[in-house]
Amino acid sequence: MDFWAIIAPSNNAEERIAKLRDFEKALTNKQIDCDVIERIWLETKDLLDPNSPVLARSAYFLFLKTLIKSQSRHIRMMRALLNTEVMKHVYLLKSDLENVMEIMYVLTEHGKNLYILEQEIGILLVQWMESLHSNSLYIDMLCNVIKFNSSHLTEETIHGIVKSVCSSCNNQYETCLKVLEALVTFKALPKHCANDVINTLCHSLNNKDCCDQSWNLMRNLLGTHLGHSCIQTMLEILQSDITPETCPQARSAISYIGMGLWGSKCVKSLMYTPQSILPSFEYALKSQSVMLAFEVVLTCQRLVKKFGHELHISAWDNIVNIIEELLAIVANTKNTSRVAALKENTHELVSIVENLCQIQAFGGSKERLNNIIEKHILDRPTQSIINLLTERLHTLSLSKENWIFRFKEIIFKFYSPGIKTAIRLKVLELEMVMVAKNFTQHECDIVDSVILPQFAKLPEESNLEVLEKSSQFLTDVCLLCTSNRFFAVLNLFKPLLTITTGDSKLPKNSVLIAVATTVCGLKKIFLEKFHTPFASHSVAACQMFVELLEKYYEISGFSDEPYVLWESRMDIFDSFFKIRTNSLFQARLSHVRCFSPNIICHISEQGSVQNNTEPVYLPFQRIIQACIQCLEHENYWPILQTVLDNICVLLENKHITVCLSLEDIDTLIEVLSNFVSSTNRIATLKSKPEGFKRADLQLISLNVLTQLTTFYNKIDTSRQRQILRCLYSGLTTKCAKHCLSAITLCMIEMRADATIRVLPSILLHLSHMSATVHLATAVLELLSTLSQLSHLYSDFVEDQYLTVFAITLQHANPVKFSLYVVSLAHNIVSMWFVKCRPSFRSGFVQFITRHLQTANRDHTENSLQHSLIESSIDVMARYAFSNSMPVMEHSALRKTKLANSQSATWLLGNRLVTITTGIPQRYASTENGVADIFPLPNLGRKMSVEAPGKLQSTESDDVHPSRLLCYYRNRHKSSGANLRSTRNHLAPMFRSDSGSTSICKKHSVEKSTTWAEICVRRPSGNTCWMIHTNQFQLVAQSKDVGSNTTPFLKPLHGSLTETTNGFEEHPSEDIMSKSTGFLEFRNQPRQRSRTLGSSNSNTALRAAERVKIAKQKQQRASTDVLKHDAHKAPCPNNENNITPAFVFLQLFHSAAVADPMQLPFLLPKTATIDRAVQVLDHITPYDIWSTGVVYVGPDQGNDGKAILSNEHGSSRYQALLNTLGKLVLLEDCNKAHVFLGGLDQTGEDGQFTYVWQENIMQMVFHVTTLMPNSGYDSCKTRHIGNDYVLIVYDDDKSQDYVPGCVVKGQFLSIEIIIKPIELNFNVIELHYHKPELEGILQITGKRIVSDKGLGLLVRQTALHANMAALAFRHKHTPDDCVSKPLSRLKQIKRIRSRAIQE
Repeated sequence: MDFWAIIAPSNNAEERIAKLRDFEKALTNKQIDCDVIERIWLETKDLLDPNSPVLARSAYFLFLKTLIKSQSRHIRMMRALLNTEVMKHVYLLKSDLENVMEIMYVLTEHGKNLYILEQEIGILLVQWMESLHSNSLYIDMLCNVIKFNSSHLTEETIHGIVKSVCSSCNNQYETCLKVLEALVTFKALPKHCANDVINTLCHSLNNKDCCDQSWNLMRNLLGTHLGHSCIQTMLEILQSDITPETCPQARSAISYIGMGLWGSKCVKSLMYTPQSILPSFEYALKSQSVMLAFEVVLTCQRLVKKFGHELHISAWDNIVNIIEELLAIVANTKNTSRVAALKENTHELVSIVENLCQIQAFGGSKERLNNIIEKHILDRPTQSIINLLTERLHTLSLSKENWIFRFKEIIFKFYSPGIKTAIRLKVLELEMVMVAKNFTQHECDIVDSVILPQFAKLPEESNLEVLEKSSQFLTDVCLLCTSNRFFAVLNLFKPLLTITTGDSKLPKNSVLIAVATTVCGLKKIFLEKFHTPFASHSVAACQMFVELLEKYYEISGFSDEPYVLWESRMDIFDSFFKIRTNSLFQARLSHVRCFSPNIICHISEQGSVQNNTEPVYLPFQRIIQACIQCLEHENYWPILQTVLDNICVLLENKHITVCLSLEDIDTLIEVLSNFVSSTNRIATLKSKPEGFKRADLQLISLNVLTQLTTFYNKIDTSRQRQILRCLYSGLTTKCAKHCLSAITLCMIEMRADATIRVLPSILLHLSHMSATVHLATAVLELLSTLSQLSHLYSDFVEDQYLTVFAITLQHANPVKFSLYVVSLAHNIVSMWFVKCRPSFRSGFVQFITRHLQTANRDHTENSLQHSLIESSIDVMARYAFSNSMPVMEHSALRKTKLANSQSATWLLGNRLVTITTGIPQRYASTENGVADIFPLPNLGRKMSVEAPGKLQSTESDDVHPSRLLCYYRNRHKSSGANLRSTRNHLAPMFRSDSGSTSICKKHSVEKSTTWAEICVRRPSGNTCWMIHTNQFQLVAQSKDVGSNTTPFLKPLHGSLTETTNGFEEHPSEDIMSKSTGFLEFRNQPRQRSRTLGSSNSNTALRAAERVKIAKQKQQRASTDVLKHDAHKAPCPNNENNITPAFVFLQLFHSAAVADPMQLPFLLPKTATIDRAVQVLDHITPYDIWSTGVVYVGPDQGNDGKAILSNEHGSSRYQALLNTLGKLVLLEDCNKAHVFLGGLDQTGEDGQFTYVWQENIMQMVFHVTTLMPNSGYDSCKTRHIGNDYVLIVYDDDKSQDYVPGCVVKGQFLSIEIIIKPIELNFNVIELHYHKPELEGILQITGKRIVSDKGLGLLVRQTALHANMAALAFRHKHTPDDCVSKPLSRLKQIKRIRSRAIQE
């Protein structure tokens, strides 16, 4: 069928629509002619009739939309026809209206092109609004019409649109706002429409989805010419009666006004001042709406933050009024989340205003503002109240009447328990400022009216911070108090110190904090008021300390939790241990130099120091008792350690000890003894360091016990013995070294009857202990000091002396111990050998020798050990039966009796024997002596020289006749019968110059006296004898005789005179060839008993092996030297002279000597040997030491020049000098007997000095106060600068002595600094200039000793320090430093080697 026929009006509507749908598909891809479009429209327009079927009509509308869209450029001429045809129908169905609107939407290109439709579109838009206001296409077309064609819209049309939009929007504000935005944006909104728009915007603002869009629209509207009218309209809304229904609208108005005028995106063209707006806000708040109030407070915050510094005074009044209204709303409204938010923002507004007030930018009434803050103090921020409090106290005028009551009112209001903690703390701070400023004039009023009532219930305070701050506040008030009101304030502390546990439970944490805080305050009071005129306040605090400690240690519950209040206990004991006293028992604190005249620790018989105020008594005895309680019950180790460490420091102040009773001292000793002996005490301690053991506790306890030895005048003998037994028990622990040092000090300080009974046990225990490097110095120093205490060892028996030697000899091994220890050990052996009873000495020789050889058994190659043994044996040989001085002095007879003398020196073992003989003096003669006497040839000098020389064994077969003499003498054939049996053998020895034997036919008897001096030089000293002989000499004329001569009478003479050439004509080999018996004897070994100077047989055999080669050379050299010397020796004219060789043979000859070193050896008279002997004579046989002594006067602690210029010292210093040694006059001293250390005897170095002398050692003290002043670089610096040790008596109370300020040099190694303290006690401390010496000497720390024992301890310390310094200096040449006998032995051996070489 044809297309046109089908779409004709005559056909069925359904067929027509179907055909149009088919045609619609072709339209999308093709453009058709205008005529075709027109014909289609004419054939089908009847379908627009409202009476046509709805479905057909809707389908036709859809076809038209498609046709218009696809053929838009050919449809332009049909706009009018389409519009006319559509508009003539009245459609009642909404769907039809929507279709018509859509046709117009498409036909006008979304409302942008109104060609031919300009007049009709407005009417249509208004008509459609009621039905299509929610249609998006409609709204889009409406907005496009307004945007692009607003000029074609009349005011009536726009008013109708606005009214319709505002009335029909209901809660769908997006469509409305979109239309209104278009109207406002393109300034198409008439003035009379503004109210409707404002109302709509105020409503839409309450919709959270439209807030931003509404505000943007309002901002645009306020920016137009309608802005001021809009503001006025909104103010009218606020000034009207606001009901709950209109409240959201008013809220939006407030918001729009605030944001438009004072917001971040405000409209600057609006010229409204805050004072013109704020009254409306204030009026609106009368509605009591929380929502409205919330918006007001936010708006006011915005205003004050941005323009607060520009606000007028009237505006500020409005702001304050608004704040009051807001706070009233909050107070009158039930508390909800909204009210809480309103309250918070209101107080934030107040805070903003307050901050402006602080910077002087607030123009309103400060009083009103402060009243608001004070009224709502519980709700205000902390800083706000603090500012208010500061303001109130600042404006408080003391000139006004009853100011104290106003002050009390402020304090009580802001300090009440309901106030925030920070505010209460600030109250205390500001109150303290106010109190401190006015306390001097109003102390009584402030204390009585404010402080006492304020803190009356302080123990009930539950806030720990406030409790702590309150305690500090009361502490500061106590420090300010100068009247008896102090004790009233101090009594406020007492309830805080209540620590009763109740029901065996520890107190609550708040109570403990209260106690700790109170203790801190009391400590501050105690320390700061101690040196003020109000010392009674300090004493009262101290008494509260003692009471607290007593309560604490009475509560058994604390022992399980010792950490409770440990800091408080530490503070209390720290305060106690700062107390010091002087001789007047005035007290001071350790960090203050002057003593307080207002506090005394002891009431002496003389009474206290007289001053204007009565001094306060400090019960120091109770303090010590509290310390003893601590030692008994304290289980927290840091506290116990503090008490143990500091009680020693406290007891150094000897005047404090006067305050103690004997019971307290006994208790303290008992407690400390339990520390040492108890094995359970260490287990009860808490918080011990890792690795802390019982030995560590014993060490600390023993240190305190050592300090208690200074109480010797208060402690009875049994307690002294108890201390010694504790120290004795400590010898088995790690603190043995400390115990030994303590025992040494006890021996000096304690009474003899207490020490004597314990001392043998101590020595016996030491003898059972192995000698160790760690304890060596302490053990030897104990024995060395004991050797100077004769009252302790005077009753020793033999076993106890042997114990001393056994202990000492364990330390004499130079391979195991240091050079200092070895030298000190040998020194002690020698010292004790000399000090022991003479009847015991010979019995000790073998014991000491055996131990020395045992120590050397495994070290046979150690030359030092060999030399030490030899020198020690020599010392024992010297002093075994006598205590003679080790120096010799020639007799006055020497000059007269030994004129024209002859002298010779023999080296016999380690001795030099020098014999000097004079010329005989004949004073009588007789012929009744002996019949048939045969004169002997005059051998002269040759006999005196060769006879000793031939005593040495040789390897040749030639035997000198003198060997026969030795043989017969050793066989004890010295009687006349024996001599007669040998006369035929001896006859050839004595021949005349002509070779015949000389006999006397005529003779007479002459008696003569001959003097001789025998000098023996040993390592241990020199000995000199003057002897004389009375001999009867046969004098006759000699003649030659035959072979029947009878020379048997020759040995009867004490002096042999021989011819000079007698031995030259009859050589010894001719004589000895006839003496076969002697050769047999010489080759037979002979067992000898052990003597004082010999070693055992094994040692002798080993020694013989070592010197085998040297022996041959030595013996030949000796023979040659003797023969050579015989030719050089002077030959007296008298043939009857007694020669040195004769005397030597009578005293020293022995043929049975297995060790070649013991054979006599005549020294050649050469310059080298003479110098060597002179060097030996210059080496003293006793150890010599020199020590400097200086006195440090007041204010001289670091002034070396002033120290050296002192010419005298204190009386205690002089007493020390008297105990160091003996005062000697230098010019009267014999240098051979007294060592002066280089002091000049002519007066250049002064006239006197002090010397300490023993048999084996001497020490001279270079006392600077006894030397003249001759400039800084005087004799004083010359002498003490060469000393290893300097004793410094520091009497400077103002400052400590600076070590090294007196003299500097390479020799000064150790300074012994003596600090005199109270009650005739002294503190001794060593300063090491060479750090290595501290490890050698091992004396550290301080030692306290009385004046009685000071000299001995200082002298012993100086001796040991000198020995240590010398050992360190000569560590590579030990022979030069061990002892002087060893040095002499070394020199004697050097003489031997040089003599053999020559």
